[in-house]
Amino acid sequence: MSISHPVTQREAVVTLCANCGAWVRHERTTCPWCGTPLHQDGSPEVSALSASTAVEAIVPEGEGFALPVRFWVRLFLGVGAALGFLFVVLGALAVYQGLNDRAVTAARQAITLYEQGQRYYQEGRYELAAAAFREALRLEPELEAAQRALEMAEVAAAQPDQVLSPGAAPVVPEEAWAKAVEAYNAGRFAEAAEGLEQVREAFPSFRAEEVKALLLQAHVQAGEAAEAAGNFAAAVRHFDRALALVPENDAVLRRRRLANAYRRGIEAWDKGDWLMAAEGFRRAYLLDPAYYDVADRLAEAHRRAGDEFFDRRIWCDAAEQYRASLAVQEHPEAAQRAQTAEAKCQQQSSTPLPPPSSAHQEEQQPADQTASSPTATPEGASQYTFLPLRQEVQTDPGGPCVGHYIKGLVINGEQAPVPGVTIVAVDEWGNKFVATSKENPPGNYDIPINAIATTYQVYVVGAAGLPVSPILSVVHDESLASLSVACHVIDWQQQVHD
Repeated sequence: MSISHPVTQREAVVTLCANCGAWVRHERTTCPWCGTPLHQDGSPEVSALSASTAVEAIVPEGEGFALPVRFWVRLFLGVGAALGFLFVVLGALAVYQGLNDRAVTAARQAITLYEQGQRYYQEGRYELAAAAFREALRLEPELEAAQRALEMAEVAAAQPDQVLSPGAAPVVPEEAWAKAVEAYNAGRFAEAAEGLEQVREAFPSFRAEEVKALLLQAHVQAGEAAEAAGNFAAAVRHFDRALALVPENDAVLRRRRLANAYRRGIEAWDKGDWLMAAEGFRRAYLLDPAYYDVADRLAEAHRRAGDEFFDRRIWCDAAEQYRASLAVQEHPEAAQRAQTAEAKCQQQSSTPLPPPSSAHQEEQQPADQTASSPTATPEGASQYTFLPLRQEVQTDPGGPCVGHYIKGLVINGEQAPVPGVTIVAVDEWGNKFVATSKENPPGNYDIPINAIATTYQVYVVGAAGLPVSPILSVVHDESLASLSVACHVIDWQQQVHD
């Protein structure tokens, strides 16, 4: 509906737009504010619901007209929305510019740290260099040069004696691992072990279990190869490195003991020290009689030692060495010399004095006579043997000792103490421990032994160095070896044979 008034020259008819509420001159066909089409007669095209709000008004021509409140509200909201959008766009641009500036600053700082790390590396301050490269990568993760430099610095810090030159490529664990595997498969075990050691030291977390397992096998194989080549010192080094990885490996420990004992024998052999050579070879022989040529070398070392004693007319020691050689390997000449040396040893032995009839009779002798005259036959007379008073060895943990000992008393048939008797204990590696029964306290002996778990063979020896008693086994097990004090007691009684 429209409201019309008579029009004069200074009046104009306007129509209220039903869509946006703006006053529109009657001659317009569309609303200039919202674009709503109007009837050609000046009335707006509105729906039936909104048609009742469309009215016409007469406004004096040239004086303008007042817009309704709804128009201003919509205009204000529209302008506010536009300004808000503009502020959002400007804010986003500001944030983007700030982030961009921050990224540029971080990149510059990363480059500065990289250059600082290079200076530290050139000065040999590898840990500081690594820290600088690491911080540069934190600021700029895509800085590839810093990543490679960091690997070089870490290797140099872990292995200062094997520093890479500044232009050299860093050690890459995957490449080092591949080279070590290739060397192992090609049978170059020492080379493989060296490469794996470097990987394990420089990169402890890299394939830790695989590296350890292959490194163990490489050292064992390298040790066996060194043995076969006659380089027993190198073999011992490889077995030691293998034991550092698996200390409880009995097989590797046995190989190490074998190689080390044989090495000592060879070193003494080269010096012409036949007794020391025999000692080293005997340790290896007790572990494995078939170990390379240890049996031949042991027998020959004893023969040569016997020859030296024989030429110097030290008959008893010569006989002992010949007998030891013959126990390993038959040799006609050594057997003949052994008989000669033993006969001359017997001739040199003084005639034994009869043992005292009782301990009381010994006490009646003057002190000086007791000191100069032994109470029994000197050690080694062939007509004497010795038997243990008890078949079982007495073991007394924490007993009357100051450490680890095999000790006891030597007496004769009259229960009188017998000084001058030699008792020997030999461990499982051939180490010999010797003691002689004493003048004071009379008849007592004590043999200090090692605080390690082993079994000792204990017996009494005569003048020719041969056993004149049964051989008793003394087990010094782990429980005893772990104590501060442990004693094994064996008492011997002299037996006279007519």
